[in-house]
Amino acid sequence: MSLILLLPLLQGTGCVYIDDETHADRLDWDQDGVSWPDDCDDRDADVQSITWYRDADEDGYGADDKPFDACDQPTGYVAAAGDCDDDDDAQAPGQVETCNDIDDNCDGLVDNDAALTTYYRDSDEDGYGDNAITAEGCDPPSGYVALGDDCDDGNDSIHPNAEEFCDTIDQDCDGEAFDPESLNATIWYLDADTDGYGTPDTTTTACSAPSGYSGNDQDCDDTDIDINPAATEICDPDDDDENCNGLADDLDNSVDSGSKTTFYLDDDGDSYGRDDVSELRCDASGGYAASGGDCDDSNALRNPGAPEVCDEDNIDEDCDDLADDADSDVSSATYSTWFPDSDGDGYGDVDAVGVDQCDPDSTYSADNDTDCDDTDASVSPDASEVCDDADFDENCNGVADDDDSTTTDFETFYLDGDSDGYGDPATSIAACELPGGFADNDDDCDDGDAGSNPGASEVWYDGADQDCDGGDDYDADGDGYQSADYSGDDCDDAYDDTNPGASEVCSDSRDNDCDGTSNGCGLAGTLGTSDALVSLTEQSSGDDAGSTVAWIPDLDGDGTDELLVGARSREDGSSRTGSVYLVMGPVTASGDLSGATAEYVGNSSGAEAGTSLASLADATGAAPQPS
Repeated sequence: MSLILLLPLLQGTGCVYIDDETHADRLDWDQDGVSWPDDCDDRDADVQSITWYRDADEDGYGADDKPFDACDQPTGYVAAAGDCDDDDDAQAPGQVETCNDIDDNCDGLVDNDAALTTYYRDSDEDGYGDNAITAEGCDPPSGYVALGDDCDDGNDSIHPNAEEFCDTIDQDCDGEAFDPESLNATIWYLDADTDGYGTPDTTTTACSAPSGYSGNDQDCDDTDIDINPAATEICDPDDDDENCNGLADDLDNSVDSGSKTTFYLDDDGDSYGRDDVSELRCDASGGYAASGGDCDDSNALRNPGAPEVCDEDNIDEDCDDLADDADSDVSSATYSTWFPDSDGDGYGDVDAVGVDQCDPDSTYSADNDTDCDDTDASVSPDASEVCDDADFDENCNGVADDDDSTTTDFETFYLDGDSDGYGDPATSIAACELPGGFADNDDDCDDGDAGSNPGASEVWYDGADQDCDGGDDYDADGDGYQSADYSGDDCDDAYDDTNPGASEVCSDSRDNDCDGTSNGCGLAGTLGTSDALVSLTEQSSGDDAGSTVAWIPDLDGDGTDELLVGARSREDGSSRTGSVYLVMGPVTASGDLSGATAEYVGNSSGAEAGTSLASLADATGAAPQPS
């Protein structure tokens, strides 16, 4: 197969084609006849390929009988040859020749130039020779051995590997006759506290006792000379096991009783117990204390160490059989200051000097000095301040009567700015006496106008409430309607029964309902009983009640005329006397005539009272009577 290589040229746009022979010459740079890529080194004419050698023992050298030519190193091959035993990595060129009957350096000679071994004369045949008699060679001469250091080559029980014993002979030739490694050496225990007892934690082996060591390991604390099996167990705060028997203090029955303490039952936990219940121990049992003398073992505040303090019950806190003022040890910080109280009101004299003690006495009985008059029991800070002519300070606060805001019987007075005797309800003060410019009432409706007060006369229709009654100044008759003369709709403001809401009253010559007509009581057209506003029925059928009616002037002064109703056929028993009923106006509700104010009966049978009725004007000053 021929290879054609196309090479572009830079001359114009043309190309040159190279034949196979020219191409082959150009790929054999070293001109050794082997072209690339078959030439492993095309720069060296002496090298066309590389020979590699099999290295089975991986010592860096291969066997000469297994070459392999290749440019790249195959796995398990090396470039160096000359391995005389490719199964033993200890044999290869460059190795050091030793006395072993093997050609170590593969030079074809065995044990040549090998380092010779020194051998020692072993006369007693114990395997160790005399260092003074030696021979060199690859192999030992007869009677020689490779190990020396035999310190007695005439005794086969003496040599470096012999068993040492505690005697005067150095059996193992280490220069020491009393060797710690001797078979019969003793174990010794460190005795740091020099009490004759050692600790098992630190040991040494020797033929005789070393300094600071003991032949026993019974010390349970080798830092304390007073702790060892021969020591006496005593009571101590740390519960040390002094005699090393595994028990300490109260748990050890052998503990020295002289070191024990008496403890006392302490029920209240104040560290002081009662003297009558005690125990002798190293440490207190639960509920026991080291100190006795507690006078009240149910109260932790009472014991010999407690401070004596002033108290209401005079309790002996420090258990010395004295209490409060009787005990000189009482804490002065708990004293109270007491003052004389001559009037016995519980308050001491403000001018007296007090005394400091626990309790009051007959002279000093008050716990304060706030009484401004200790001769009068009604005068004290607890008293009520009252108004009095002398302006006396009853409650001892330094002010009295009007100057004391706590005065209990103040009166209320009201500002009278217009000096009309009537006060303004909006401005008041509390005081014992009436101040100038004030009044004892709050009735003034305008305290800026002396003409306006409850005692003034009302002037109607001027927009002012002179008499302070709160009424409408444009409603003089008080019927709730303002006068028509001042934009209201009351057509007659002099009568409270005349206004748009009133009922018309016949025959009174007034327009009661202000509809523009007066006494419009006449009837016109056809009306039925259902059209009536009010219905009054007779008491008995056939009385002819209502056959006549008449209005008479106002009898009771309510501004409304009264009604007379005739019943001419009314019978009084079996007599037909007739009756006249008086019904007080206004008539606003229906009912029968039995509810009339009065019934006037005819004076004889057949009188037929009520046959006619008329309204009479007052001529005598007495109320008009029906006829």
